[in-house]
Amino acid sequence: MKIDLQKGVKNVGSALEKAAEVGKKAAGDTLTSAQSLVSKAQEENRKALIRKYNPIFPEDYKKEDFGIPNLVMIVDDVVRKGIDVCEGAIGWRSNTKGVEVFSLYDEAITFSGLHFIPAAVCDSVYYVDPFDRTRFIRLDCYFDKMQESRLAELQHIAYCLGAKSYSVEMADTSSEKREASQRASARAKDGLGVIKASANSSEERSVTSEKESKRKSVAHAEFVGERQPIPPTLAWFAHDDNIRNLIDMRCTGKGNGAIKAFTIEFKGSDFATIGANTAAKIDGAMSKISAGSDFALQSKVTEERHHRLIYQIEF
Repeated sequence: MKIDLQKGVKNVGSALEKAAEVGKKAAGDTLTSAQSLVSKAQEENRKALIRKYNPIFPEDYKKEDFGIPNLVMIVDDVVRKGIDVCEGAIGWRSNTKGVEVFSLYDEAITFSGLHFIPAAVCDSVYYVDPFDRTRFIRLDCYFDKMQESRLAELQHIAYCLGAKSYSVEMADTSSEKREASQRASARAKDGLGVIKASANSSEERSVTSEKESKRKSVAHAEFVGERQPIPPTLAWFAHDDNIRNLIDMRCTGKGNGAIKAFTIEFKGSDFATIGANTAAKIDGAMSKISAGSDFALQSKVTEERHHRLIYQIEF
């Protein structure tokens, strides 16, 4: 039998070509797999960085379901300059001691559409107005601004109801507690174990004058001219039965012309600016943020609870 050497050479060559192709394909698959692993690792690393820095981008902020945290801190964008995953962001969201904080770059304040009172400055922290989620008040003057807001509403009520004058006084009930403790401390046991009262009339007068010194006028106005009573717009006192009853008497005609004066007393718990638990959480967050806060909200809450507002209105 004659052996075809040329055919054999061709077969060997074909086999080598196929082997080379298989080798190239295997090498290509290995390279593709390696590149895929690198890309996946890079993506996972990027996701980890996003979770760490939690940047907020304009497109995220403008979504209808984006909820602005109650606590906003104004920051300089330089603090995260050069971090790739933060490029183009307007700030970031964080959870500090159980409190959500929105750190907003000062350059993005206008874009945010939020209003800050007083004017926004870097490293200051602001808390949301309870009746306007676009309005934020700086923490160190929050309670004062909320008090101004309540007094303005009481003035608005008086004017709308056609009052001739109104006044608001603030009393500090903590002095009343001191009065009770002073009376208790004035009692002493005699040798037989019988409690004897040693408080005299002069001691009683000094305590009473201390109590009265804690009561001060915080608002007063007199109005000129006759005005037809109209229902006022309410926020702080929208659910107060006494206020609603007064409005009803003046605006429905049931008491119009008959009622000459009206006095309402509001306890501190009736108009609490911030709840005690919320104040405690914010204090914890502030201690972590170290934003230069030199007071505790909890003490402000306690102080506010000791206040009473006496609202007097005359028609």
